[in-house]
Amino acid sequence: MVCSVLASNGDTYVGFDASVSDDILDFQALTMAAESCDAIVHSAALLGTRGQTPGQVMEVNLQGTWNVLSCALANKIPRIVFLSSVDVLGVLKEK
Repeated sequence: MVCSVLASNGDTYVGFDASVSDDILDFQALTMAAESCDAIVHSAALLGTRGQTPGQVMEVNLQGTWNVLSCALANKIPRIVFLSSVDVLGVLKEK
C-alpha cells in the first residue's frame, strides 16, 4: 500500500521487506539499502501472533526500530515516518 501511494505520487522507493528475505535486524544491509534515500517509512513489526515468541517480537520491534533510527543517522536521512501497529486498535485480541 505504501509503495503504491509513493509510486502514484511520482516518488521512487527502495523496498526492504521480510517477504523477500530482507531482515530489519541486519543493520549493514538496511544501511546499504537506504544509502540513496531521503526518507524512511518504517512499518516493520511483529504483532505477537501465534508462533512468535515474546523475545522475537521484542527483538524485531525494538532492535529493528533502533536499526532504522541508527541507519537514518548514519545515512543523514532527515525524515522517518513510523507506522504503528494495528494492535493498538485491538484488532488482534485473542478471543
